[in-house]
Order: sequence, then C-alpha cells, then structure tokens
Amino acid sequence: MITGTIHETLALTTPSGRSVTVQILTPDGTLPNATEIRKQEQEWEAKATAYEQQRLDPMLINRSHFAAEVLFLAAQGVQQKHPGILLSQDLAGRILGVLLYTLPDPPRRTRGTISLMAIDPTYLAGSPGSDQLRGIGTTLTMVVGQIFVARDVPEVCLHPLDEAAHRFWQGRGFPPRTPGGPACIRGPVEVAQLAARCGHEHPDLPDQGDSLFVGSFEATERVRLPRLKGLY
Repeated sequence: MITGTIHETLALTTPSGRSVTVQILTPDGTLPNATEIRKQEQEWEAKATAYEQQRLDPMLINRSHFAAEVLFLAAQGVQQKHPGILLSQDLAGRILGVLLYTLPDPPRRTRGTISLMAIDPTYLAGSPGSDQLRGIGTTLTMVVGQIFVARDVPEVCLHPLDEAAHRFWQGRGFPPRTPGGPACIRGPVEVAQLAARCGHEHPDLPDQGDSLFVGSFEATERVRLPRLKGLY
C-alpha cells in the first residue's frame, strides 16, 4: 500500500456495476513507496509485453508501454521527493493510474502543466475484457484541477499523447492545439471548470473507446531505450 496525503476517497464503477473504492493521493517521498511503485511498474510492463505476444492492437501496446514508463518516472520522482505526483490506488494497494504535474514558478514558469498521465494497461481502451473500470484518469484530473485552483494557477497546459487523447481533452474544454504543441486553458474560471468537467459524475469511459493519456512517446523513449541497454 502506498502511503501519502489522501486527497479523495471515492467509488469508481464498471459497466456491469461493480464498484471499486479508490484513493487519490500524493505519495510520501520514501524508499518503500518508490520500491513498491517500481514493482508495480514491472507488472504494467509485463502486461504490455503480453499484449504484444497476443498481437493485439498496436496502439494498445504502445499506450501500455508508455503507461509503464510513466509509472517508472513516478517511482524516480518519489525517491527524489518530487511533490508533483498523484496516484490512484485501490484499497488493496494496486496502482490504477498516475499523473505528474508542475506548478507555476514565476517568473521562469507561469503556468501549471499536466506533464504525464497514464492508467493501468488492464483498463485501457481496447484491452481484453469488457468490464473496465471507468473514471481513473478523470478523477486524477479532478484532483489536480483542485490543486491548481487552490494555488490560483492562471493557465493549465497538457500535451495529448495521440489524436484519441486530443479529441477527449477537447471534449473536456481544452481548445484544439497547434500541431506538435500543447493544449492550454486560460483564466480562473476555465481552470475551475476543468475540475468540474472531470468530476466523479463525468468519468472517462475506456469501454467506449475513451483514451486520455498525456505526454509524448518521445519523452518516455528517452527513459525506455537506456533501460533496454541495461543502464537502469
């Protein structure tokens, strides 16, 4: 079980009506937490490899590897006591989703950023099984939105991972991004609405194809390739 500051405890559901209680928390910067996150990252990577062996959809495979790399980076961040990390975990301690963010640091950085976000490959759009847990990503976004509002963050940006994520975030209030650039919302009202639009009553629906990953494959490849060479 990951320890930390719990921001929300809520119930997520599946299409069949199964309910799972989850915690959204900022993990403590401890070695046991980093070790446990690293262990679960390896489990996510094993799922991605299994999807490859089953010759499932290439985008599902890519997103699954991406998710494992984001969780690996979260483990590094926890070990380095980085504050901008949110995890979603169930009451058995299984990590369901991860979000990394930055707060403004004027004058060098004047906006908040959702830097990376991913969820357990088990619950991705297109993954095997039909009873996928809904709302993992949106509840993480709801909490980071609340953090941004509490800090009076004037602008929030994110870089959708792919076109599916771009469409999802447009549906949650982000304007179309320029090719290769971030999507940004500006103004206190819009930032507050981000948390509302991703509230518990408006979950992402992976069973209906929703994908909301944030980041870039290039960023995680810079982690993945050295690891494949045995440097980690």
